[in-house]
Amino acid sequence: MSYLNIPRFHFAGRFQADPSTVNNNDANFDPTVAFTEAPANPGDPTNTSVYWNPNGTHNWELVGCAVRGAADGRGPFADPSLDAIIGAEVCSSGDYPAKLVDLDPDNQQVSQIWGLEIEVRIPDPKDASQTLASVTGVMPPTAFGDLWSRATNAPRPGMPTMSAAFQAVLINVKWANPGASPLLAALQQVSPTSLSIRFVVDSYQPSAKQSNFTYGRVVGTIGPALSGDAPRSTPRRLAPVYSTPAGNGAYLSILSTYGPAGALWDAGRKRLVLDLGNCVPTVWSLPGAGPSVPVAGWPAVTCSLQLSCGTEVIGWLSPLEMKSGAGPLSTGASAALHGHIAFDTATYLTYAGIVETAVPDSQISLVLRSPLTLTNVDAGQIAVQEDPAGRYVDVDQPFLRLNPGDSADVTLRATKLGQPWAGVTLPVDLQPVAPAANGGPWNNNDPPAALMLSAAAVVTGADGTATLKLTAGDPGTPRLYRDGQAGPDGQIYAVTSLRPIPGQPPQLAPVLWPSVGQVFLFPGAPINVLVFSRFAMPAQPNWDDHVGPILSLYARLYPYMKGIIDLADYATVTQNAEDIQAVLNLPVESPHYMPIVRDLSADKLAMINRWFENGMPKSRAASHVIT
Repeated sequence: MSYLNIPRFHFAGRFQADPSTVNNNDANFDPTVAFTEAPANPGDPTNTSVYWNPNGTHNWELVGCAVRGAADGRGPFADPSLDAIIGAEVCSSGDYPAKLVDLDPDNQQVSQIWGLEIEVRIPDPKDASQTLASVTGVMPPTAFGDLWSRATNAPRPGMPTMSAAFQAVLINVKWANPGASPLLAALQQVSPTSLSIRFVVDSYQPSAKQSNFTYGRVVGTIGPALSGDAPRSTPRRLAPVYSTPAGNGAYLSILSTYGPAGALWDAGRKRLVLDLGNCVPTVWSLPGAGPSVPVAGWPAVTCSLQLSCGTEVIGWLSPLEMKSGAGPLSTGASAALHGHIAFDTATYLTYAGIVETAVPDSQISLVLRSPLTLTNVDAGQIAVQEDPAGRYVDVDQPFLRLNPGDSADVTLRATKLGQPWAGVTLPVDLQPVAPAANGGPWNNNDPPAALMLSAAAVVTGADGTATLKLTAGDPGTPRLYRDGQAGPDGQIYAVTSLRPIPGQPPQLAPVLWPSVGQVFLFPGAPINVLVFSRFAMPAQPNWDDHVGPILSLYARLYPYMKGIIDLADYATVTQNAEDIQAVLNLPVESPHYMPIVRDLSADKLAMINRWFENGMPKSRAASHVIT
């Protein structure tokens, strides 16, 4: 949650996400089945549709982003005369574009960005081609959260109506002349080696017939990374309004048309900071001309929001404070503005939807000890509301890829009214065996014994955290087609404490710990794991029996690669052996790592490396090798 602290700055612009969609379909992993462009029966698990972007590169980039607003000890501001950071470029940097990939075709709910390097650059006013000051950082592999259909008035949900957030801590931070910006200089002093970032993506265009195909809107915030803060999650404090509890800590439905909101109590400044960037809905409309999704994104709902604890309105907010940063209105201003947040598209784009209010001394205790409610005064509707006891639980790492024998620790974080929640017992368990999430003729979470948990429950310490150890076994080959061909490698597992409601599928319940919201509308689980299958090392690996089928599958699933190198062709692979082996053995965090989707097990990589070292024989009976 450190990005909500000061000093911080906010950016807005566009992003490009260009994933290949061939591997989104379980059926496409069967090499004996031909692809189809448009299946007659979309719900048929045997169809081999390549979906909407078969030639995608998997690249993910920031495009045309700039700093719009900032906040420091003076409060929020957006005037470039106050600091050179306003107007600074925010762009993807590095030698190679970052990559966007799913965990697995059977788990597309924790899509991750790998290898994203971000540069914030202030151009030299005398020569815009030169840099006056900059800061650069690398985002570790990060999955989106808080996925929801944000354009709530749209006739049907889909990628253009969806919104999600990425949050992480930037590492390998490098500064150049930060003194040119008072805010950058202050940020370096507070957080010299790492920075906290959160950005929201929405208004995505998935239609290849449109000029903005694969582009969408992004707004984000970069601030300090403070010791002890969660790297990924923000204490929720405000979540959509659910219906009456249905037992077992779950709810039947969601009543609100709003998304979740984070909150931070800044004790030093006596301010409550709210992140409404992924909370306020957008307005869908059928464009009269131009792309079917507006290039600038769907506008945010213009609304007046009232923040309260119980029946008492908190603080003093005004449109002036939120938009220009000129400060709150005087006490002689219209009483109608008292305690209201004026939210619109300008608030979203200038401050990434982050607003703050000064809390009078008389109300501080109320804010720290009572649940918060945000009401849309215009509509007479409760927008978002804190759990009655202020409870929230999340995880630092929602996705893992494990080889047999690997272990990994996952940190669970519990907060209560935004503060660490110590001594709470959190039950954990594997989700039960169930039909494949993406239509394959097999089950997921099967066999259960291939992913072992260190405990059936963990207890949080004084800092509100607890550690769960996961250990991978060998799942065998549970994902097989009816013709005997192997499907995706390994098996997908989900770790949760969700207790099924009788008569309802587990994935329909949005609450994963009793009365505690996890990732909003997350249809799977807070912890998602791909466990690879054991692969026995052949005495003499060859192309026809061992290496060829693996590399040919990548050529099939990612057609874009054929324009660069045909991995299904033995002669091409052997001629480019040095380069291919190099990218296969890069650190997995590298944006240039292959395979892009990070689904090559350690056993198979070892076998391919041995094949290279042995001279790359084509067949078992090969009498010669290539040197």
